[in-house]
Amino acid sequence: MLKLKTLVMVLCLSVAMTTTAGGVLAHGSNHFKMDKGEFQTLIDKGYAKKDIYHAKGIAYFAKKDIEDVLNHYQKSGSWEKTASHFGVDLKKMKAKHKKMKAKHEKIKKFYKENEEEILIFIAGYSSLSIEELKKIQQDNSLKTQQLMRAAIIAKLSNSALVDIVNEQKMGKKFYEIAKNRNVKKNEFIKEMKRIHHEMEENIRS
Repeated sequence: MLKLKTLVMVLCLSVAMTTTAGGVLAHGSNHFKMDKGEFQTLIDKGYAKKDIYHAKGIAYFAKKDIEDVLNHYQKSGSWEKTASHFGVDLKKMKAKHKKMKAKHEKIKKFYKENEEEILIFIAGYSSLSIEELKKIQQDNSLKTQQLMRAAIIAKLSNSALVDIVNEQKMGKKFYEIAKNRNVKKNEFIKEMKRIHHEMEENIRS
């Protein structure tokens, strides 16, 4: 039987790590989130993606502008020296990133191991039969986390789940779909919390 507390934790972390309103996650960590426009601006200036990711981590811990970090790295040619210059312990930063990555992998494993029970909940939430939901998932090769995000966007925008999935299939990102349908990030999070409460009531009854 799926444990409520574990499911709630997984869904919260999933939202935090994978549903940013136009954001880019450096190495998958919510701590290193940056605006998509900022990321593209740095790319246009000629910075390499891997350098932007490294610099964002240092900038976050040092509370400095990412471009200041990138400029220092280009002069020093060393991330160790750059981190030291800004007073950041590079080993601790890497350890934190490693821990977050391991947690993310644990979440993915949990979704896989408990997929059936989570799908049953999503089906009820979306007013679909489990067979209909599974067909949508199989036809579009969607992960359970993707179905959950699509279901919430569909609910908040008064849309059919299949319409959200079709837009995603056409190449749109979930944050783009949500924005185009006037679904705000705070509304998304609020709805997720409401879902948690509803799940708790359903499991206890």
